[in-house]
Amino acid sequence: MGNDKSIEDLYKLLSCLNTKIDNAQETLNDIKSEVSGLSAKIVKLEEENITLKNQIKSLDRRLRKNNLVVFGLETKDASLSLQKLSQILEVPLDLSHFNNIYFIPNKNNQVILKLELNSYLIKTKIFGSLNKLKNTKMYITNDLNAKDQLTQKTLRG
Repeated sequence: MGNDKSIEDLYKLLSCLNTKIDNAQETLNDIKSEVSGLSAKIVKLEEENITLKNQIKSLDRRLRKNNLVVFGLETKDASLSLQKLSQILEVPLDLSHFNNIYFIPNKNNQVILKLELNSYLIKTKIFGSLNKLKNTKMYITNDLNAKDQLTQKTLRG
């Protein structure tokens, strides 16, 4: 009789363990399903992130399209700098041609002026006259983001 009770207890315990295993299996299946759904969302978010990064790059380039950076100026006076630049390039420039003008600080105390032009046409006129800067300490470049600057630096060698 004692053995029958022990066997019966073992069967109850086995039945209880089977129930717990089944519950754990259901929970595991639910978790797998949830992880699968989250993985799909992650893939979608990664694709969206790439798209948004590309849009930001495009907008940044578009914002910089009309901008110029002038190196080698001798004064931090924007008006005088523009007068000198206009005189050397023989391109009429006045403050009304610009959305914004500001100086960029740097380590070498070199005067760097960033010009945000109203029109791409003015920028092309300036670039058409760059050969007149040959015997000066000044040079003018496009306003580039950090990645494009590195690319340009690599291409120049």
